[in-house]
Amino acid sequence: MKLYVSAKRVLVTYALLGAVILFAFYSLAGWVWPPTSTHYLLLAVWALSTILFIVLSLTQTYYILEGRNLIHHQMNKEYVYDCKDILYVDEEYSQKHKTLCFYLDTGAVRYLAYDKKGLIFKHVMDKSINRISREEFQARFPNTRL
Repeated sequence: MKLYVSAKRVLVTYALLGAVILFAFYSLAGWVWPPTSTHYLLLAVWALSTILFIVLSLTQTYYILEGRNLIHHQMNKEYVYDCKDILYVDEEYSQKHKTLCFYLDTGAVRYLAYDKKGLIFKHVMDKSINRISREEFQARFPNTRL
């Protein structure tokens, strides 16, 4: 089953990031009024690149739920997470931020934005059979910050 990240979430993220980058692009040519042709050229480059990244993010970032695996496809890369390798899922953080936060058996943390219906959270909670409690995880990986 192929699940896409929420379009609203992608648009809000790019709107915030785009505003910061717009400020940086505009200031490259200096603060003058009225804007020069360089300003318009920089704004056109910014607008085209932002639109391109939004389209690519919406079409090339998705999840595939397959058996006990969670496959995260991002542009030309695929990250495969076997649910048996997931030791701890931070349920409180995941529900609050609508971002799946889980720790692998190596102690590495992964953050995955929810799909539209939050099915990746349900899939991981159902299929990860080796989950341990927060206290056990902290005892096993004391240097990992939860």
